[in-house]
Amino acid sequence: MNRKNHWETTYLSKEVDRLGWYEPHLETSLSWIRDLNLSAEAPVIDVGGGASTLVDDLLDAGHRAITVLDISDNALSAARTRLGEKAGKVIWL
Repeated sequence: MNRKNHWETTYLSKEVDRLGWYEPHLETSLSWIRDLNLSAEAPVIDVGGGASTLVDDLLDAGHRAITVLDISDNALSAARTRLGEKAGKVIWL
């Protein structure tokens, strides 16, 4: 199985909050981003963002130039579904 298929299957077979690496809020990442004192317009990219909630918290903190990159379309779809209308404020790759 190639890597893409592995991650597609992973995100189809389990609920996101049941994945071993799931955290409701990525406090360490959020702290590092806050410490940078970025403007709301500064671009932020979450590489390997999958279905993580980092994008939710960045939007809630007022960031307006967010990109989420992941190999798994299923993971990105889960994040977009969770965000609802807010998903349109994010670039998904």
